[in-house]
Amino acid sequence: MNKDWKKVLKLAKELKYNPNDVYNIVRGHYYHKHPNYLTFIVLGLIKKNLTTIESGKEIRNTEGITIKRKKGEEDIHYAIRADEHFFREYYKPKPIFREKVDFYKSLTRKYKDAYKKYPREINSHSKTDY
Repeated sequence: MNKDWKKVLKLAKELKYNPNDVYNIVRGHYYHKHPNYLTFIVLGLIKKNLTTIESGKEIRNTEGITIKRKKGEEDIHYAIRADEHFFREYYKPKPIFREKVDFYKSLTRKYKDAYKKYPREINSHSKTDY
């Protein structure tokens, strides 16, 4: 057992808490949940659009309409803008510190963080047609 955990258990005992309750609180606070299936579909579509951009082609959105790239637009922004209606329907950013959340920044951060942890799952969903 880790000596830090022993200190936590000692403090819990002094405060007359059950060690199992303390464990559940710590685990519930620090344990990261696996994203749901819909999140992988949304992130897989972004990956699919980024792959299309890297190959030098223009993106077709989920309705089959070709979306032109704006001058000076970043790849990730273009990939999200192409299917923005789809992403706005299935991804709702959660305002934590501000009332108004920037949709593009929120989805970009979500994609980059999730791709570091779950690249295999996102890549498997990027090969599916939606």
